[in-house]
Amino acid sequence: MKRFVTALSSLMSLAGLAFFAGSCSLIDENLVDCPEDIIVDYHVRLITNKEQEMDLKLGTDKDLPLRQALEDYLRDIFVETARDANLSFYTRPADERALNATDVWNSNGRTYELQLQSGDYVNLVAANLEGNGVVSYVGDETSAGASFNQNAKDIVASHKTGLYTARSAMRILDRTEYQHFDVDLYMANDAGGIVLNVDSCYFSNIRCEIEGLADGFNILDSTYTYNAHTLVKTDLVDAQPYVDKLSKTGGPARTGLYTQHMWERWERTPVIMCGVGFSSRNMTEKFIDGMTVYWILHLYVTLESGSVTHSTIYVAEPLPAGNLKIIVGWLLGNGSFSPDPPTPGPGPLPPEPPIEEKVIAGVDVELDWNPGPEFNPSL
Repeated sequence: MKRFVTALSSLMSLAGLAFFAGSCSLIDENLVDCPEDIIVDYHVRLITNKEQEMDLKLGTDKDLPLRQALEDYLRDIFVETARDANLSFYTRPADERALNATDVWNSNGRTYELQLQSGDYVNLVAANLEGNGVVSYVGDETSAGASFNQNAKDIVASHKTGLYTARSAMRILDRTEYQHFDVDLYMANDAGGIVLNVDSCYFSNIRCEIEGLADGFNILDSTYTYNAHTLVKTDLVDAQPYVDKLSKTGGPARTGLYTQHMWERWERTPVIMCGVGFSSRNMTEKFIDGMTVYWILHLYVTLESGSVTHSTIYVAEPLPAGNLKIIVGWLLGNGSFSPDPPTPGPGPLPPEPPIEEKVIAGVDVELDWNPGPEFNPSL
């Protein structure tokens, strides 16, 4: 890990400077009010299933350009780096902020030497807020109020950064030289995507929104809030440049996961859409055919005729922090989603789809969909 040792006093806000207002006299035998020296090591820990999910859903030669496109889209999300960090120390049990600082890390950790009066504290850290575009850090005057909040809208854009947080209880002892604390930061958001084979469907527009994800995150107790029924708008991930690049080279020339042979292409490049947000619930009361529904994809396909097909895809696996979930399927001729390929006509059978039986609880399809005056989320 790249390590930096920083005297945090040079970075502190006025709240932190208050701790250094009174200096200790070397001839004063009463040292009760002297601050204690401590060292804090911060470490960014990325715990994710991203590579396993990519291997499972996009692990063939044919899928290589799709995987590359999605990897590039997620390069600022699943990254074990904190670019910017906000650090606060709160007294216990009064919950008064004793020290606050913001810093630029651009690394997977940093070490600080600082001084605090002896006593009990809780240290909270929020990282990678700059450039996120959707999430703000609010309520951090107290540890109990410190939280990530999304924009209060019916539909929000996908998060642009992978957010990290940490919480650590610290007891700073009196007259103990250089106590040492290790603090780990963990990811607070995640990503959900859909990959669609579109060889059988001709459309003029397509969009997808994710329902059932949290709208906020409380850092002190690491809990998500679901106060607003906010949808997360996915981004269209353009795989065509990656397909074109492989077309010129004749296919992937790699060993290991991708074997060396002529690359087989689709008739038309599949559509990839992906969105980044907070976690889904890990318990819900919605069931379809005995399967629990944790989050939902709303897929809207505008056909060349102008009619819109709305497919509601119920996902039977939770989407926890740090994870990626990819749903793979086909668009049928009427614009509806299917986890299975279209019924084949004459000629060779299409390849077997990934096993999604345990991932998708069900699909509702509405042809000639009309948005109407209001949308009421299902979760």
